[in-house]
Amino acid sequence: GPITTILGTLSITDCALSTIDFGPLARVGGSVALYDNDLEALSFGNLTHVGAAVNAHSNNLVSVSFGQLTRVGGSIDLRYNSLSALSLGSILSVGGTINLQSNVLVSLDLAGVTRVDGGILAGSNKLPSVSFNRITRVGASIDVRSNDLSSINFGQLQVVGDHVLLASNHLDSIDFGDLTSIGGNIHLQNNPALVSVDCTGIYVGGCICADDDVA
Repeated sequence: GPITTILGTLSITDCALSTIDFGPLARVGGSVALYDNDLEALSFGNLTHVGAAVNAHSNNLVSVSFGQLTRVGGSIDLRYNSLSALSLGSILSVGGTINLQSNVLVSLDLAGVTRVDGGILAGSNKLPSVSFNRITRVGASIDVRSNDLSSINFGQLQVVGDHVLLASNHLDSIDFGDLTSIGGNIHLQNNPALVSVDCTGIYVGGCICADDDVA
């Protein structure tokens, strides 16, 4: 009969795979590993739960649909693809890091995600803005360096466990919203229009790193 559950890991890597259909598969207890292939599109279909990581880095992806997926127990790794837009869809929690570095993203929708236990890494894209929506806690770093950011909205975010990396963008002001704690550094270098930053009320565990003319 049809396979609806895999208790362990689903792994197809380092081959010429260009398409995949998950069919009636609803649950994977371990990881979904699809990296180093030739995938151009990825849809998770009927999958609602992945117990560990979703790893699809180093493909040719131009579209990803998370379908009915609501929970990923580990990281989501989509580095080194060709994604210009991405929505996290119905995902509510991510047990590891969301890694989207080195795509061509101009649109990122974190949708209904409320908690990320690792980091959110989206550096080296083309994002003009980013909003953290309903996320209240990021366990590690936020990295959105080297984008085209002119605005950033921290939404309901209260705690970042490590660094906040905003360098090499086009920010002229930053409102940290409800943030109360940043465990590491805040990196603001190379935002030419930024002249001041107000971190009043925020515990910063490291340093605030900015250009010399930023007050």
